[in-house]
Amino acid sequence: MCLPLELRFFGTCLEDLGRKDFDVFRDVEPKANNIKDISDITSNSIILLSDRVGRSKLIVFLALLNSSNRGGANVLYNILINSLEYGDIEFCLVDNTAASEILLLFTMAFHHPAFTFVQKSRLAERLESIEKFCSSAFLNDEPSISSKQSIYEVRLN
Repeated sequence: MCLPLELRFFGTCLEDLGRKDFDVFRDVEPKANNIKDISDITSNSIILLSDRVGRSKLIVFLALLNSSNRGGANVLYNILINSLEYGDIEFCLVDNTAASEILLLFTMAFHHPAFTFVQKSRLAERLESIEKFCSSAFLNDEPSISSKQSIYEVRLN
């Protein structure tokens, strides 16, 4: 509900904030937009999502994925959709932090412009089912999003 001029202002502010971390992500961004590099970390997507380091790598790759990178989005989409297909949700959501990071992954993917409408629809369905599982499995009703620390702890070398 913003005017184009207001959007431009917000974009300028976000661009300035992004410049502060430019050097940190300069080496990782080409990897995050290379289909081969994305595929290399995803040999077993169920284990990838159950591992803290694997989840953190996926979060960083998804955050740095260019909005026009449909190939990379397809690889990430297949990882996210196929990873929780066969009742493996309990295996991946071992604690509150894991649940928060998986919810963050699906939320980021659902809102990322590189994914198609059909992919976003399927991701939204999966996100909703994960949220329902989390609300019944954890005492806090909803896991707290506290994955910021684990994202920045991981080195993607």
